[in-house]
Amino acid sequence: MAQVSELPEDFCRNFLYRNDLKKTFESFQQEWFAQTALGSIKAVGQAETPEIYRINQELSDELTSLREEISKLRTTSAIAESNSEKCRRERDYHRLQHRRILHEKEELALDLKKVVARCKELEPHVAVLEGKYENMLRQNMLTSIDRDRAKFQLSTLQSPAALSSSLKSATSSSATAIKRPLMAPGKTAPLEREATMPIDHPPTAQATQPLPAYTPWTAARMLRLSPGLAIKAHSAAVSCVAAHPTRDQLASGSDDGTIRLWAGVTGDSEGVLEGHRGWIAACEFSSDGATLASASGDASVKLWDTTKQECLGTLSEHSHPVWSISYHHTSLFLASGSMDSTIKIWDIAVGRSKLTMRGHHDSVNSVQFQYLGNSLLSASADRTVQLWDARSGLMTKTLRGHGSAVNSAVYNRTGDYIASADADGLVLVWDTRQLHPLWSNHDYSSVAANRCAFDHGGAVLAIARDNGAVSMLNAITGDQLDELHGHNESVLGVAFAASGRYFACSGSDGTVRLWS
Repeated sequence: MAQVSELPEDFCRNFLYRNDLKKTFESFQQEWFAQTALGSIKAVGQAETPEIYRINQELSDELTSLREEISKLRTTSAIAESNSEKCRRERDYHRLQHRRILHEKEELALDLKKVVARCKELEPHVAVLEGKYENMLRQNMLTSIDRDRAKFQLSTLQSPAALSSSLKSATSSSATAIKRPLMAPGKTAPLEREATMPIDHPPTAQATQPLPAYTPWTAARMLRLSPGLAIKAHSAAVSCVAAHPTRDQLASGSDDGTIRLWAGVTGDSEGVLEGHRGWIAACEFSSDGATLASASGDASVKLWDTTKQECLGTLSEHSHPVWSISYHHTSLFLASGSMDSTIKIWDIAVGRSKLTMRGHHDSVNSVQFQYLGNSLLSASADRTVQLWDARSGLMTKTLRGHGSAVNSAVYNRTGDYIASADADGLVLVWDTRQLHPLWSNHDYSSVAANRCAFDHGGAVLAIARDNGAVSMLNAITGDQLDELHGHNESVLGVAFAASGRYFACSGSDGTVRLWS
């Protein structure tokens, strides 16, 4: 393609424009067009600019562009060199640190080997000391039991009706103590004597008998069980259900923060107890039925008058949600287990804790007093079940056998057996005299057992399962008597009526079901 030479006037214009000579460019334009109009300048196209000027101009432009690029490259090179130097310094620093850490690691490995070797040397001595400690605790417990038994026998020799009168006085005193108002937090308690736990009464056959009109739960009766009422009790999951000890009445606690009272046979609503600021984890009637205690996710325990349906007081010394509660048989004391890994024994008369027991390493999921005794049972997420002397606050025994968090542990009415259930579905029944498992149930290895309960006769053990079923087991042999299906979601609470007329269970579907 032929190269067209540039005209002189265009060359001048381009030269002025490239060099940013705007005023000169405008003056040139004015004079050029003026002279052209006057005819002083020859017509365009008669002369041409020599080619060398155009080439020279192009080379000049290219040289200028190359110089600018060289300047940018020099700046970039200087920055890269600075970054490279910084990286070299950081590399040297981290290399030194790596060598130091390797040296410290070798020293720590040597120290760890020495510690492991020393621990192995001390293991036999620790085992001997643990054995001595457990023997001392056992001897102490047996001595206290023998002493209390001797005192009880002495009192019975002095008066044939000593046992019945002591039980009646304990019940009446408990009713009087409950009627006294609890002090609000921050106020000074009245100057009155704190209650003391009575001596352990031997669980005689007469004392542990259910109500006179009690209908026993037998294998033949289990086969005739039929679903009764299905009460739409709450708007959220019903986490617990409790049976009144002397009449056909139920209490249910829910994640909606309320406790509701129900007629045990008809399922009619008898009242609503409101006051907690969190979900309800557990509820239980006192042994005389005059009050109801409730534990909540708001880290408090409340006591309620079920007749007037009003709150008698609030116990709030736990720092985390309270999972479980249990009344002492005198109704003067209450035990609570919390997510803060502690167990508290509350003196209801003065409204504050009498003892705080620490022994579990994780959340305490369940607590229960032994009937007519001062032994306390606790179950924890640390996979252990522990026995406590509630008078001294000392742990007397730790039962191990569960592989996951223990959700529930209960005594039977005579105190001969303990049942415990964990999150893996394992159920263990322990002989309290030998303190070893009597039997175990692995039939639901993948279905969590949320709660367990003995019937008042001690023949049947009910297990609330996560699959919406309730397993009814023979408490002595572990054989399954029946399996109750009715809930659409997890079963969270189980309770046997004191009269033995029906069995109640509650679930995550918001219902309470009665079986008779």
